[in-house]
Amino acid sequence: MICCIWMSWAVQGRSVDDITATKTEHQPVIFDFLMAINTQFRQTYNEAVLDEVQQIKAGKIPVMIVSSGYLTFYYQGKRRQEKILSSQFHEVKAINHIVLGIYVYLSGLTEGELSAGSLLRLEAKKDQITKILNLIKKQPSKHYQLSMFTLSLRYLNSLIETGHYSYKGLKDYVQTMRSEVDQSFKFAAKSQLDLIHHYVSLWKNNMSVIDWLALKVVICASHQARYGELSYSYFSRLLNEKPTIGALGEEQIIYSESRYSEEEALKLLSRHIIDQRIGQDFFNDPFRMQKDLLIDVTESYLKRILPSMTERSLQDK
Repeated sequence: MICCIWMSWAVQGRSVDDITATKTEHQPVIFDFLMAINTQFRQTYNEAVLDEVQQIKAGKIPVMIVSSGYLTFYYQGKRRQEKILSSQFHEVKAINHIVLGIYVYLSGLTEGELSAGSLLRLEAKKDQITKILNLIKKQPSKHYQLSMFTLSLRYLNSLIETGHYSYKGLKDYVQTMRSEVDQSFKFAAKSQLDLIHHYVSLWKNNMSVIDWLALKVVICASHQARYGELSYSYFSRLLNEKPTIGALGEEQIIYSESRYSEEEALKLLSRHIIDQRIGQDFFNDPFRMQKDLLIDVTESYLKRILPSMTERSLQDK
């Protein structure tokens, strides 16, 4: 979060007193002093982060955290947590992973005759799908579920019978699943959004208007799925905060990329709060620390050493 030159030097892990006691005529004393000061700053900053975490837990501001299928709410010194991924959501995920698993495995093979090992692996997958399909047929199920298993079984049978694999055949199989996959996505999104909305609405009803406006939300999700991530999209619409690219512009909603623990989420939020305070007090811009401090001078200097064609033509005139 905090991208500043003050924190970019190597950490030496020594105090000012240590440096004074061990200096020799060959040591760059001033540099070592600066390194010690830098280390002390890091320690002070990290202490401030931990203190901010404790204040949040004690009720300083209301916070909601979305992570690993749970929605956690810190409010007035209390912690509440609810599961927001239903068993149906996990079923949809598993069914889609069957299709994706077949694709990932086969797409890595060379086109042509399938090896004995590959055929054994496909036979095992066929048996697995057959057992699941027989179980699904005995209970109420959605059309897309039966269709995805049936189409997958048909494709595996054709591979086993011919003993031949082609990339075109694999792509045709994947494309025949598009309608079913889209249906499963709609079901999965609705089930999760309904649960999130239920609990958020329930908690909001017990909050004052002032507390609701002070709410912070941390979304813990993956790097690849950041754009359009479901819970991020929900809270962006709910709080009327435009989704951002990177940290710049994050206000009420903070995206914790590929870090999923509750404690990491709270630390990230604390850094966000501290950095916004630094940005406001130093630069009159609460978002200034949410981008590299050297961005302006970097862009200016890069135009000199790596000019674009337009800039180069202007320099030549």
